[in-house]
Amino acid sequence: MVKAIGCLFLLSACSLGGLYLSGRIREEERLVQTLLKFFRGIEGELTYGGAPVGELLQQAAQDPRFAGLDFLPLCCRGMETGDFSASFCSAVEGCRCLQKSPPALRQLMLDFGREFGTRPSPVELSRLALLVQKLEEQLEETREAYRKNGKMYNTLGVLAGLGLSIILW
Repeated sequence: MVKAIGCLFLLSACSLGGLYLSGRIREEERLVQTLLKFFRGIEGELTYGGAPVGELLQQAAQDPRFAGLDFLPLCCRGMETGDFSASFCSAVEGCRCLQKSPPALRQLMLDFGREFGTRPSPVELSRLALLVQKLEEQLEETREAYRKNGKMYNTLGVLAGLGLSIILW
């Protein structure tokens, strides 16, 4: 009886490990989707509304759709005392939402922060459009990684648990 319970716990632990690994990929996909929505909104506002970047960041920081982007409040606080570039980069470096993200995504955000200004100009809008395009590519890569690896992690977790249970029985 104790062996059966131990094997059941082992199977559960391995299955949960697989679910955790596939969940991390899914979490990354949701982060990239949220970033894409955020920057598309900023791009639209700058193209058609012409509002200052600081106001747009303040609005986005209060928007519940972007609650997962914890760099927004940090950036807004930094912009009160400094310029956009420095506050955006320090906010991206200090935020929790990008800590587990791939280095390429983090670097993409930092490059954007260094290059983007505070006034909407054709150059700034083209930089923003380039960022949106790169985020779309990142989203496709993440979705492909989930299709390939996410289901594999789930299956391997169950199979590893079954295999270990059989070996230890």
